Amino acid sequence: FFSFFLCNIAIMLQRKVVDEDLIIECIKAARESELDAKDDENGNTYSRGHNKMVGIAATDSSHIDTGRSKESADANTKFDESGEEIDFTKITQLALSFRDIYKIDHLRGFENLVELRLDNNLIETMENLSHLVHLRWLDLSFNNITKIEGLEKLRELTDLCLVNNFIPKIENLEHNTKLQVLSMANNCIESVEDNILYLRQFEQLEALNLKGNPMYNHDAAECRQCILAYCESLQFLDYERVQASEVLAAKEAKHEILQSIEAEQQTFR
Repeated sequence: FFSFFLCNIAIMLQRKVVDEDLIIECIKAARESELDAKDDENGNTYSRGHNKMVGIAATDSSHIDTGRSKESADANTKFDESGEEIDFTKITQLALSFRDIYKIDHLRGFENLVELRLDNNLIETMENLSHLVHLRWLDLSFNNITKIEGLEKLRELTDLCLVNNFIPKIENLEHNTKLQVLSMANNCIESVEDNILYLRQFEQLEALNLKGNPMYNHDAAECRQCILAYCESLQFLDYERVQASEVLAAKEAKHEILQSIEAEQQTFR
């Protein structure tokens, strides 16, 4: 018991909040990784280290500069330990994976982010993301999230990954009308009808991944049929390409239910 207690304390001490120091560390690591990759492409034998790609995947170095002093920098410009300037506003891709993060915070200044990776952390709540209005790709897979929330203002979001969390319901995505890819494999989704009917509103949804949810446990074939009948825009389901014949068969099998649903929808329009 005592060993278990000590182990839990150690885990708690390792948990982190997203802060400026962590972000700068990830950015610098990404920059080193980018330079190493360029060295490899050029056939250079010199290596700057074996850093993993845990920061930004930038295609240029415009976010890092050594030409300005700290005194002349604005609020969104930070300096690392070596005095290099990092302009958060110019960063469009940020990865904070495998960092033991339990709380999303300190992302002010990153309003131009297009892609954000926060996968493989300890995050429990989707929060402090509403200012990232240009975000198109968000990865929060492999965390401890129990509810979809906080995405109302992310109107440009097209790709949302929430694989391997503890989410029981697909909800609070009404404002994300441009959603094209939704990955929610290995969560706690049980109800087929409620959740799949909810997804009918996303006319641009092309790829859906719900594999590994309890909804498949009873009758996987029936579940797949419901999804294909109700979400007619899908091109991929659970990593498999959807066949036109499969969709047609699903619609025929669910013909009466579909008619009832469409009639009800017309009533509320």
